[in-house]
Amino acid sequence: MRILAVDDEPFIRELLPLFTARAGFRDVATADGGNTALQMIAAAEQPFDCFLLDVNMPGMDGITLCRRIRALPGHDRTPVIVLTAMNDRDDVARAFAVGATDYVTKPFDLVALGARLEAARDLRAAQLSSGAMAPCAPDIVQGRALDRVAFANYLAQLARGTTGQTQVFAIALAEIAVLQLPGHILGLTAATNRLTQAIDTALGGSGYFMTPTGPGTLVVATDASAALPVARIEALVQAALDAVRTAEATVMETPRLVIRTGRGVMPEASDQADIDAVIDRAAAQLDGPATPQRRWTAPFALFARRPAAPRAAQPSSARIAPQGLSRA
Repeated sequence: MRILAVDDEPFIRELLPLFTARAGFRDVATADGGNTALQMIAAAEQPFDCFLLDVNMPGMDGITLCRRIRALPGHDRTPVIVLTAMNDRDDVARAFAVGATDYVTKPFDLVALGARLEAARDLRAAQLSSGAMAPCAPDIVQGRALDRVAFANYLAQLARGTTGQTQVFAIALAEIAVLQLPGHILGLTAATNRLTQAIDTALGGSGYFMTPTGPGTLVVATDASAALPVARIEALVQAALDAVRTAEATVMETPRLVIRTGRGVMPEASDQADIDAVIDRAAAQLDGPATPQRRWTAPFALFARRPAAPRAAQPSSARIAPQGLSRA
């Protein structure tokens, strides 16, 4: 695996090839900054398979460099590991938002660095064997929608810090079977795009990330210290979906997309060994009983004409009962 390590500190550039060699990775080039790195990437006869980027560099920092690398042809999915100070949550969040795959904290832990490089090697091999990678999520929320690998790495970083800082919950379209019917006016892909946009409308003002876990289903991570209850988030997302539908000036009625959510779970320090289990537990919370608001729309209603008057607000009795958080 060809690695390009970028750091403005000379002693770090000297140490990194030694550390990576001890982990079994000897093909390492170094650059002293973002501009040099971009020149090396452009001139490389054989593309790099992994990037190690220091976050805090003068001039072009690692966040900006990561964004620039992601825009280069052939590197939209190349593993990017950021190097950051211990438990610097903000730097890690910003890095994942621009496309980082993983992170390593300074001072370096040889075992942790080796594990991250091995994971990057496996990910790169899977990418190359499967050909062109499909987008992990709609472009409309690019930066907040991560593939599962990056999402799990982000959660793992949070679990290493103070516990109880993050709530993880699943949100899904309630009519997936109907949306998959041939000839549906929207279809599952377009409906999922609308769902991700609605989530961004509801949560865009706060720190969050999400990852797709199945057809029409996403798992979302939010900052628990400032997060709304899951039931309130569900109401905001549903309202955003309804607002888009109401604003559409189409001749044919656009079907109402109904959603459902599961109770939130909180990653703990003990979850580091199997962070995927946290994602699975959050997704499993969707299996609870449906509420009256979550009933499916009758198929014939998909083609009804839009009523002249706006619909009345739902009575309070039809609203979803508040949902609590459960510790994973």
